[in-house]
Amino acid sequence: MVRTLRGEIRPVTAIVRPGVMVPSIASATSLRPLADLVALAAAAGSEGGPVLDVPLFAGFSYADVPNCGFSVVAVADGDRAAAEAAARSLSDRVFPARNDLMPRGMVTSLEHGVTEAIALAERASRPVVLLEHADRANDSTYALGALLERGATRTAVPFLWDSQAAAEAAAAGVGATVTVMAGGKSSSRAGGPVELTGKVLFAGEKEFRVSGPYSHGKLVRLGTTALLQVGGITGSLVSEPAFGVDEDPFIQFGLDARDFGIVVLRSKTHFRAVWERLAEHIIIVDTPDWGPADLTTLPYRHVPIDRTFPFVTG
Repeated sequence: MVRTLRGEIRPVTAIVRPGVMVPSIASATSLRPLADLVALAAAAGSEGGPVLDVPLFAGFSYADVPNCGFSVVAVADGDRAAAEAAARSLSDRVFPARNDLMPRGMVTSLEHGVTEAIALAERASRPVVLLEHADRANDSTYALGALLERGATRTAVPFLWDSQAAAEAAAAGVGATVTVMAGGKSSSRAGGPVELTGKVLFAGEKEFRVSGPYSHGKLVRLGTTALLQVGGITGSLVSEPAFGVDEDPFIQFGLDARDFGIVVLRSKTHFRAVWERLAEHIIIVDTPDWGPADLTTLPYRHVPIDRTFPFVTG
């Protein structure tokens, strides 16, 4: 931008779309072969010549818009043909790699994932992450319900969004035993409310500055919040949706993530900055909420899937 304002360069832009869509969990740039494609994109903008920058975007496959999916954007100095050639060159690498962009075995069923998480947590020295990635509203109850049925212990389920349940539990006060119907209320895909009976460990308004690398320093307001101990499960009910992608869901209540055997997260890729280091295992389970790994289960109306957009489903 500075070089443009100084009149040193005249940027022109070209966009090429390879016609590939992936679920968000497959858009983490540390995963191969996407990592290799990102490296190619970075190199393409640093080789000298008219091409200045070649960003590669995985896109957001849950938007249901005509321009959904991967895009390659090339910027060149006054040379549109060079920009178009650079964008086309990288785009031509994306399409042949489409079947490998979703790593095999990356996602498992809820039943298998919960069974594996419980077994691994018994001998793991660090937490096992159970990633309920399809949750788009932070209120899915599939994993929570399955863990309750299995009598899971040393388990944390942070930041479950349900303002009604949070208010009811908070009103009872710290030390009280309450029963609330929590979560699963955002849509028919969210799993429905589950009955939680437990002791209130915290009750009140909660806000904090993000301590983790993603959105570091951002003010997060959870609103009226309640922390419950439901058997072997510790869960926080919040009035405002918030993503638990770092250690803040524990730190803010005086807890240590390392004291838990299983941690349920609802992120897609942002959790990796902290939890790839912190967790001993990461298990990604697929559920029928609005962000599934199998994109063919979604009722798209505007994405041109009938023409050029094969789904990458693993």
